Amino acid sequence: MTDLILPLDDVLSSVDSELLGWEEATAHIDEVAMAVTLHWRTSPSTRIHWNSDAWNEGLVQGGPGEADPSPKVTITDVSERWRDLSGKRLTACTFSHSTRPSDLPWAMNLQFASGANLVIALGELLDGQPSYMPDTLLVIGTREAAESYSHPAALGTAWGDRRE
Repeated sequence: MTDLILPLDDVLSSVDSELLGWEEATAHIDEVAMAVTLHWRTSPSTRIHWNSDAWNEGLVQGGPGEADPSPKVTITDVSERWRDLSGKRLTACTFSHSTRPSDLPWAMNLQFASGANLVIALGELLDGQPSYMPDTLLVIGTREAAESYSHPAALGTAWGDRRE
């Protein structure tokens, strides 16, 4: 079961990333150490972060203030990076899962009325290439990059689970 709840039909206002200062980026992918917060026009903000323990690894949701970030964390407004999504209405969200016993998704694909997508997935950039890591996030801005990223236990790509 996925406990991530996003405000369908609301409009994205801005995006923040919680960074530690070592993250990398490519033309279409950002590495994010801690969390991504989506700010909406009328709904409360949605903070997506990673969770990893002995039984579960995946994406979870926690509102601003629910987490107590380390003093080393810098909250950075990355709205300009994802400006094509600002002011756009969220129409759907799909999830990617693993064969592991975790109910948590390892990736989520936010779909906007404009036809644009934003994918948030567990992972890191190694030499500019996405690689699975359960305690870091990737924010992926193109379908091509999301469809090319997966990991051995995944049921599909970061774009979405395979449909049988």
